[in-house]
Amino acid sequence: FTETRNGLSGDLNGIDDDGNGFIDDVIGYDFVDQFITNIGDASGRDAIPYDEQGHGTSVSGIISAQKNNIIGVSGLAYDSKLVSLRAFDATGNAEEDDIAAAIVYAALNGVQVLNMSFGDVVYSPITRSACQFAESMGVTLVASAGNDGSTLPRFPASYPEVISVAATNDRDSRASFSSYGSQLTLSAPGVAIPTTSVGGKYKSNFQGTSAAAPHVAATAALILEINPALRPAEVRGILQASCDDL
Repeated sequence: FTETRNGLSGDLNGIDDDGNGFIDDVIGYDFVDQFITNIGDASGRDAIPYDEQGHGTSVSGIISAQKNNIIGVSGLAYDSKLVSLRAFDATGNAEEDDIAAAIVYAALNGVQVLNMSFGDVVYSPITRSACQFAESMGVTLVASAGNDGSTLPRFPASYPEVISVAATNDRDSRASFSSYGSQLTLSAPGVAIPTTSVGGKYKSNFQGTSAAAPHVAATAALILEINPALRPAEVRGILQASCDDL
């Protein structure tokens, strides 16, 4: 049985067909259930992870936009499978328990690489625990280092389990906005990146460490395509060993 609802097609029959505790999670899940709700879909968790803010769509296009499409964008790990996990509302704000729930879902449902293009200056014990659990389950965790141009740690990028990604420009130099410092794992392109946007459109100037992180997540996916048995620490080691020292 297949139907289309809010642009999502699949077996939306109100039954937990795979027995994982989540009903109709055809492409992922919406974990946003804010205590004080913001605008848009923010009051309760459901199976429709619609990207109201647009950020996730641009991030995911860098990873896996189809090789052959009509808008002219191809992801690094094109045609790879994505699981869409929504933890942020339409304004780009989130609660830590929603983020942690999404991370745990990824770990329990076979996600191999988790891209987290978001961050906060506040250390969160619940999100840290979720990252530790995911890493123990074999998930390679990648996150954006931050866009305040300083050495301040950002989380989850600065958790030891997470690959922290800064942004470079077209001259292979640090982008002026990018965080930097000893907490970084590596850097990747993050200025004027062409990618997808909501509505099947093309965006030519997506930038930030949020754009840099999916370059690394896609590369991790390609590494795991060659050797699926690699552990997260091994994927990190391969990425770091193959970097240019700038």
